[in-house]
Amino acid sequence: MPMAERLCAVRLWRYSHHPNYIGEIIVRFGMFLTMFPFAPEKWHYIVSAVIVAAFFNFMSIPMMEENQLARYPDYAEYQKTI
Repeated sequence: MPMAERLCAVRLWRYSHHPNYIGEIIVRFGMFLTMFPFAPEKWHYIVSAVIVAAFFNFMSIPMMEENQLARYPDYAEYQKTI
């Protein structure tokens, strides 16, 4: 079975292999942007957003991509589509 038939490549997944992570990062930054003007003492929300973004980009996504490469031999070809 071709790789395109085994993996989701429609809607958001057509542009990103991990759209749920993008959503989580947007939520964290959104919490900071909506809270900070009204409660500057909530400055630590930005720390949370940066930590989550760094965790996804430098740990979670690379580990997941490595797992997919081991699991699906032709995943490297799929990685080139985005």
